[in-house]
Amino acid sequence: MNKFFCYLLIFIFPSFLFATSLDDVEQDVQCYLNYGNRPISLGLDKYINSQGQLQNFGISTVAAINGEGFFCLEKDDKSIVLTRNGFFFWGEDGFLINHDGYHVLYKDSILSEKDYKYISLDNFITKSKKSKMATSLADKSKNDIESSPYLLVVPIKEPKIIDNEYILSTVNKVVSSEIIYGAREFNSMEFSELYDLCLKSFDEYKDEKYMDQKKRILAKFEVVVSHILNNYPVTTDLKGQFENKVKKLRDKIYDN
Repeated sequence: MNKFFCYLLIFIFPSFLFATSLDDVEQDVQCYLNYGNRPISLGLDKYINSQGQLQNFGISTVAAINGEGFFCLEKDDKSIVLTRNGFFFWGEDGFLINHDGYHVLYKDSILSEKDYKYISLDNFITKSKKSKMATSLADKSKNDIESSPYLLVVPIKEPKIIDNEYILSTVNKVVSSEIIYGAREFNSMEFSELYDLCLKSFDEYKDEKYMDQKKRILAKFEVVVSHILNNYPVTTDLKGQFENKVKKLRDKIYDN
């Protein structure tokens, strides 16, 4: 590769030289505390296949997937997108929707034929009637899968992330996984991964033009640390480790 071509790449495609874009890093820091979100910066495979910890939320329309798969949603333009964020509620039309107003698809929907069915209150009542007394964890899991009203799929062809939140795929495969009702899935990214991601990106993006964005990322990272320190029991030593991580990121910005 000659020098002229290298300069051309730098001028036209500056992000070509970096492993991860600062926009993706900022999105991951911002969404770290959000339920159902996946790490964009760690690659598509990690986004699709990772599993976050589950936490009881206590609302019947909220659900979390324990295993593989994504919930299917129909957008206003009739396209289908996938999500792990099971924070759903009843829409004005009586069907289950998400925060963007997309309808949650019922398990009898046939994607290949664009035969989409929505989840109604009757589906939840039917689910309760079908539930049987479980004598073991295996029976409970099987029972939850069989009575679940949700259509769960995994993307298998040309998957891509859109709107920093959803998966769009040209072909999806129907799967069966346990649904935990009234629970939400934590972001599957580990805190150490988030910190390493910020550290690496701050090393890569040293130009002055990235200063403001790195400051924003640092501020959002400090919110994450503050949330952890205020909501979880941590020792004095562990608190010092968190504070040192913030200091190291701050030094990366102002010492470069």
